[in-house]
Amino acid sequence: MKTHDLKIERKYFDDVITERKRFEVRKNDRDYQVNDILSLNEYDKDKQIYTGRHISAKVLYILDDNTFLKEGYVVLSISVIK
Repeated sequence: MKTHDLKIERKYFDDVITERKRFEVRKNDRDYQVNDILSLNEYDKDKQIYTGRHISAKVLYILDDNTFLKEGYVVLSISVIK
């Protein structure tokens, strides 16, 4: 199990917190595995700064299928750690 420190844009951060968004689409350049932890750090793309808000989520499932996704990308099903 690894912890991955990642940026997440402001427009998606609140949806993860409220659990409306239970997935992340990511380039699979970190060898994501089920049970890994995503340390999601809110990032303001316009100001190019981190806001200081953070949330952790556990990877429950990984969709890695080039039939449905751009090559090299995965969809990570996540659950917020409370």
